[in-house]
Amino acid sequence: MKYGKIMVVDDSLVSLTICEKMIGQYYDIVTSPSIAKMFQQLDESRPDLILLDISMPGITGLDGIKMLKNHDIYKYIPVIMLTSHSSPEIEKESLKLGACDIIKKPYEADLIMLRINHHLSASKQIQKFKKSNFDMNTKLRSQSEEIINLQNALASIVVGLIEYRDITTGKHILTAKRYMECMIKKMIYTNGYHNEMAKWNFENISLSAQLHDIGKIGIRDIILNKPGKLTYEEFEKIKEHVEIGEKIINHMIETIGESSLLQQAKMFILYHHENWDGSGYPYGLKGLDIPLEGRLLAIVDVYDALTSDRPYKSAMSHQDSVDLILKDCGKKFDPHLIEIFKDVQDEIQEISEMAHRSDFHITHPTEIDVLTKVFESHIGSSNDNEIEGLQNTINWINDNMANGKVT
Repeated sequence: MKYGKIMVVDDSLVSLTICEKMIGQYYDIVTSPSIAKMFQQLDESRPDLILLDISMPGITGLDGIKMLKNHDIYKYIPVIMLTSHSSPEIEKESLKLGACDIIKKPYEADLIMLRINHHLSASKQIQKFKKSNFDMNTKLRSQSEEIINLQNALASIVVGLIEYRDITTGKHILTAKRYMECMIKKMIYTNGYHNEMAKWNFENISLSAQLHDIGKIGIRDIILNKPGKLTYEEFEKIKEHVEIGEKIINHMIETIGESSLLQQAKMFILYHHENWDGSGYPYGLKGLDIPLEGRLLAIVDVYDALTSDRPYKSAMSHQDSVDLILKDCGKKFDPHLIEIFKDVQDEIQEISEMAHRSDFHITHPTEIDVLTKVFESHIGSSNDNEIEGLQNTINWINDNMANGKVT
């Protein structure tokens, strides 16, 4: 059984023969003596991976990979460069042009097989993930565009209401969303998350995550903005924001029907305070029983809290915050996601520094009527019944926010 098709491009007949003998048992091999011949063969036979020699007369391997990566179709084929005269400059140039790896001659059979298997596996996972996500988004886009606009409008307005109520929570919502997006980009190319992430609607994931603290609408200002340490009773009240958030989302669903955005929001709301070791709330879930949305948001939620000023504390430095989070790896946080966090911590630090600049601010509405104008700009030509239903939901949230409770 063959596991795929490999194209080997090299002007040396000896090298072509060696490669064919090394990997021909496991892969269908197509050989090509030049870049020009390679493109002729690509039109007839599409390989899963290309082994491309750098040093060839005429059009070199570096020229060849540049042409491949500028092609609308062939640019997605993984390319491993082959060389017998490697240098740091050549390796850097190859990687910059889009090579996924470099193998030095003379070849070691075990090494070349391991590298080919690794890159083919990664490529297939990415393609599978992209296809799954494409199929899901295609299906979702087939739904009524008008209903989706209504759902997004309502979610945007609720985020605005949170910001209107509490500037600290509003700023936290924005920065936590950006940290999470940074980690998600890394996770897409990391094995281990594709099955869980395949269920996500990536068009809505950021907006749904912004609703994770919506329940704080129902917490009284005297507790939410207390400058000192909370008492046990006050902290128990703060914890109720998860249950309150779920009630708000359920009320939205009752008003405008099921939607992927609101279901995703519930996942973020319900599980972002669960801990890896089972010590979190509200359910005390442990390990992989905690949905990925909760495990992911838990990390960025804590990082933003540590690096931000709060009524009861001053902001910590980026490095001190990272150290504290790493200390809780395997306790509060998913160890595998912590590795992702470590990989992108420089980008996260840049986002944090920008968010905490003195000239950075969130524009808040001065009147709830401003939110209604935003609402109207989103819903466009929707019918009167739909508009009335959404306006009732906004009024329900606003009334309960004023009363400091959600029933």
